[in-house]
Amino acid sequence: MNPIFRLAFLSALLISVIPSVQADDLPQSSRLGDITIKEAKKTFPSVIISMSGLERGQEITPGILESARVAILSSSLFETVEFGLKKSNVMNSYDLTITVKEKWSWFIIPNFRYSSDGIGGGLAYGDSNFMGYAKKVLIAGNWSKDNRTAVLGYRDPSVLGSMMTLSLDAIYRWDTMKEYSHRMEVRKVRLKEMGFTLLPGIQWNPRFSTSIGGFYRLVKHRLLSQAGGARLLSADALRDGHDIAGVVQFDYKDTQNVNGLPSGSEISLETTISDNRFLSDFDYFRQSLRAMHGRSIWEHWLHYVGNGSAQFGSTLPFYRELQMGGTNLRGYRDRQFRGDTRYSFNHELIFHIYNFKRLILRGVTFWDSAVIYFKDRKFKRDNWRNGIGGGLRVYFKGIAIPLVGYDFGYGVDDNAFEHYLNIGVNF
Repeated sequence: MNPIFRLAFLSALLISVIPSVQADDLPQSSRLGDITIKEAKKTFPSVIISMSGLERGQEITPGILESARVAILSSSLFETVEFGLKKSNVMNSYDLTITVKEKWSWFIIPNFRYSSDGIGGGLAYGDSNFMGYAKKVLIAGNWSKDNRTAVLGYRDPSVLGSMMTLSLDAIYRWDTMKEYSHRMEVRKVRLKEMGFTLLPGIQWNPRFSTSIGGFYRLVKHRLLSQAGGARLLSADALRDGHDIAGVVQFDYKDTQNVNGLPSGSEISLETTISDNRFLSDFDYFRQSLRAMHGRSIWEHWLHYVGNGSAQFGSTLPFYRELQMGGTNLRGYRDRQFRGDTRYSFNHELIFHIYNFKRLILRGVTFWDSAVIYFKDRKFKRDNWRNGIGGGLRVYFKGIAIPLVGYDFGYGVDDNAFEHYLNIGVNF
């Protein structure tokens, strides 16, 4: 045999017998060699590698590789993510092959909401992997008897591949804002709001980010009706004008999201200041601290998700007051309670019902608890409300669209029942 052909044959044979390596069999001081991406038809390989947090030459262990795999899966862009290792021709070095099955990332779906307060619907277009760079785009419109809203949103987790992030929203809202006392309507205000929010930021590491920006709103109020028992509004509460506010956000996120079930913890702090010394027609302060924790109790069969928040405001205009009721305090009417001080806790226990070929059906039981009041009126026992109940959740495996959910809640303090059906977008 010709020596050249013999050498080529032996080389091919050698490559073919190099065994693939299981992550659990990695020896100590193993290093990562080349990373190859397979089956990614839309997402750029560099984006997937960036999601994993892996770099050529770094030391790897089974735990590091599994965390990287789950990090890619948590992007909600892929139905499956598989890792394959093969010994490279460098001592203690292993090449990694990442094989992904992409979800259908864009969608056009109805945006539908139904509760005892009324029916609303519209249409939403979204893409959670815009141009293959894991950027998010949303264009949505919603119409109901009391509310008409149009939203344009954009999220960029890595501007030009850098540490910089960018959030941009534009909104138009025509809203009928109602105020209640003992479940009876005592005030109705027509609101027209339009403007935008711009929040550039820095992703300092995979867990911690900051954003500093602001928003502009053109606001117009009109008092439609007012009954006895309505609280006295300040002179500036229904002021029309230009609302210009600065916004600062701090976010810590150490979570994984597999098949729609979040695990880990998140904490965010947001401060908003509008001051008439800086061209704004409004003068107020609002601060929010939010936390989330998810935990799998019994693999994928039982899962706990808890959310908590503390929010404070000062001299808030009517349209910026804190509100509770509906989907954030189930068992009560939508936006039934108002205030400038709010503490809330939401607990959900999610259990598996059935795994279909293309979707997962889950059940949920919940307990919502909230305190909301105006500081100048001071706290009273009646300001603490609780709701309990259950519902259903539908998660789509191969399409990156929002969750479909139905909840039935009992308002313990009002001895009343409410129900909510949501087919919408979380952006």
